[in-house]
Amino acid sequence: MIVATLAALGASEVSQVNRASAMETIRTYRECCIQCLVLSNYTKPGPYTLETMFIYMESEFLVNKDDQVQSFLLVGNAARLALRMGLHRDSAKVGGNITPFQAEIRRRLWHHLLQLDLLTSFHIGLPGTIQAIDSDTLLPGNFQDEDFDEDSAVLPHSRPDSEITPMSYSICKSRLCIVAGRIVALANRLSLPEYQEVMTLDRDLQIAYQKIPPAFLLDPRGPSVIDSPATIIRRFSLAILFQKSRCMLHRKHLMRAESNPEFAFSQRVSLEAAMELLRCQSMVHEAALPGGQLSRDRWFLSSLSMHDFLLAAMIVYLSLSHGTRSSDEQQERINALAQSRAIWNQEWAVSAESKKAAMVLGIMLKKVQSGTGVGLSSTGAPTSTSGAAQGRRIDGVSSLSLNDQTTAHRQIVDSIQPSAHLVAGSSEDTTPSSGLGVAVEFDFTSAEMDPLGAMFNVPTGFDWELFDTQLRPQDGADQAWPEIMGDFTTENDDYYNF
Repeated sequence: MIVATLAALGASEVSQVNRASAMETIRTYRECCIQCLVLSNYTKPGPYTLETMFIYMESEFLVNKDDQVQSFLLVGNAARLALRMGLHRDSAKVGGNITPFQAEIRRRLWHHLLQLDLLTSFHIGLPGTIQAIDSDTLLPGNFQDEDFDEDSAVLPHSRPDSEITPMSYSICKSRLCIVAGRIVALANRLSLPEYQEVMTLDRDLQIAYQKIPPAFLLDPRGPSVIDSPATIIRRFSLAILFQKSRCMLHRKHLMRAESNPEFAFSQRVSLEAAMELLRCQSMVHEAALPGGQLSRDRWFLSSLSMHDFLLAAMIVYLSLSHGTRSSDEQQERINALAQSRAIWNQEWAVSAESKKAAMVLGIMLKKVQSGTGVGLSSTGAPTSTSGAAQGRRIDGVSSLSLNDQTTAHRQIVDSIQPSAHLVAGSSEDTTPSSGLGVAVEFDFTSAEMDPLGAMFNVPTGFDWELFDTQLRPQDGADQAWPEIMGDFTTENDDYYNF
């Protein structure tokens, strides 16, 4: 039942009226998954043990939008089960009494785990588990479902990448995830890596992306009305994974380009990827509005990490801090930040992450306005704040500080629209009018503004570790392990040790 409900959500077959009951169904059967795993003695994995664990992990990820610590821990458990099953070794290379059908399914399981591991590690901001494991498991074959079955004596030749099959998306994503996992490992190093390693990973990432068939590439003009929601989600997922991997790879070399032309490539690529990420955020948000292609698939938004888009916004902000070549470039980048802020404002009441993101974007735009003399109109478009500002050179905002006496908490609140309430139909609200008003209150007095202020004081270098620390989820580690249904009893003493 939980598989059917998840599939219904993914296929937009659950109406808005029944969506709440669908989530309750997922929660109920998620608890049943736990019971099945415990009763089957999951530490000795058998048929479908890992598949059941995947269902539990994905339902946990879906229902907990602001805290993905539990999903992260579950991936660690699943990885150890996979190691015990030997999934990190390809069956064709180690031999054994494994049929061709079983060998192919094992490859699919391993690469699905690889994708889940990277997803949760990106969300929680900690190194993944799979990347540290030396594996020779091959990619799954590009097969149609009818190409082989349990009785197949040998697997057929894999179909070309240009031919779309049910496995095409998973194969494309696995190729990207393999390189992205290496990028995450490099980004988590305590010392700055050699630049040659960065360039090698950039080349490998480009090769993986170039192998994506055109059917899964995102159209720069946005989703087409004839595209299915599943196709749109897959295109966005691949594009966002590719662009945020580029940002992660090159971000630490972004500021070094100011003093060393050798790193100009990283400066250009990171800014290009950041602008593409913000464009993806805008297109996803528009598609998820009422009447959009993803209006019935807003669950997809919960799979997108706030950190990814704030990373992109910070890179754009840093590029503005050191000036731009033309006023057109400056305006394009400020527009991107303003649009991102508007999106987070509309999601203000949805989650704590949205509130934090809106606050950070407000700080960025406040400093940009002060440093460049460019204000924001009611539509979000840059406007000159004064006649004197028009003659100002496009220098940037690095000389300004958020910690001076003129920048108090009230100014930061004022830079975020709306400051106290979001009311549908107001001049600042771009959400399609539904006749509903949502009152929102956010207490900035408890926010840790000193670390944020220090983070935005842009010197010649930038502390990305501080950025990650302040903007990643901070309170997830204190959450209790999900409780199992209270009315379920068992004589097994290990029941609560899952």
